[in-house]
Amino acid sequence: MEDSFISIAATKMLPEYRERYFQWVYEVYYPLLTKTPWLKRIDSHRILKENPEYNTSMSIYRFENLRELENFYKSPEYISLAKDRDVTFYQPLKGERFWQATYQLLKTFVNESAGSLTEKNDKNKDNPILHLEGYRLSPEQEENYFNWFIKRGYDAYVPLLMKLPGLQEYSWYKLIEVDLPNVMMPKDANAHPPYLSILRFDSLKAYENFEKSPELAVFREGIKVPFARGLLFKWYVQYQLTRSWRK
Repeated sequence: MEDSFISIAATKMLPEYRERYFQWVYEVYYPLLTKTPWLKRIDSHRILKENPEYNTSMSIYRFENLRELENFYKSPEYISLAKDRDVTFYQPLKGERFWQATYQLLKTFVNESAGSLTEKNDKNKDNPILHLEGYRLSPEQEENYFNWFIKRGYDAYVPLLMKLPGLQEYSWYKLIEVDLPNVMMPKDANAHPPYLSILRFDSLKAYENFEKSPELAVFREGIKVPFARGLLFKWYVQYQLTRSWRK
């Protein structure tokens, strides 16, 4: 299955080091990482609207399976490059990892007319818009949310949303804890939403229309059935693809 596991990473740099850092990341770090046999692709994104709760840039590392993800993070190539990154940019403190977490794909819905993500990266001059959405959930809420999404989201609400123009893909992920150093930052799993929805739009206008749509209003009303008071967002942010590295 394509992109069965993803690692989402964001680094926060001091302004005076930001240009130098991203030049190194784009010209050295990412190109070398994608030469390893395990990492499928890296996508770099920039936030659409500045928000102090989220980093200005975010990258998604994509893997076909858990074994390849683990092999990547244990590989001498990654360890060496990560050490260079840490020594050059994190010590002394010039920046820090804002967050980094690994998720497993549970279900994806694709608008067939949209084409594959790779095709859109090549052909869409405006570049896709990603909407990341995750809730603050207690352990009890996690189970209820999972069951509700399986029973109602899969069959009713998400297919309804997928009819909206410009919504290309809706992917639903679950946070996983990988027993490897530096794979989750902050290390506390509560820092990341336990379930994450990533919606891909072909344009900013499509996302804005989605936000105002009656279909989304129906979805939000539906989630109040198991959660009468609604749910609090932990992540609710939009990024635009800026560049991709792949084999």
